[in-house]
Amino acid sequence: MRTGLTITDNADYQARVSLFGRNRASEGVYVVAKLTRGDLVALDRAHAPMGFVVGDPTKLWEELVRHPAKIQHRRETNFMLSAGIANAEGIWFDLDEP
Repeated sequence: MRTGLTITDNADYQARVSLFGRNRASEGVYVVAKLTRGDLVALDRAHAPMGFVVGDPTKLWEELVRHPAKIQHRRETNFMLSAGIANAEGIWFDLDEP
């Protein structure tokens, strides 16, 4: 089971971040949003952007859809107020959920 992702700002910055967990990774990635053009964006608990997810977006998205820590999946979500993303598909995570 994947517990982290690599994110980037598409410039020089790259970091390894954990998926969200109420008890063990509260600062981690809470949502991965899939933009209409296919890019994946990591969002924190406040739905603020953390960075673009590094890797093959198609394969990674398929893996995340089947991830056992997925707590919610919405085909259309508006993150406009928090992230400036008008319409995206979103997957929410919590590693501490049973």
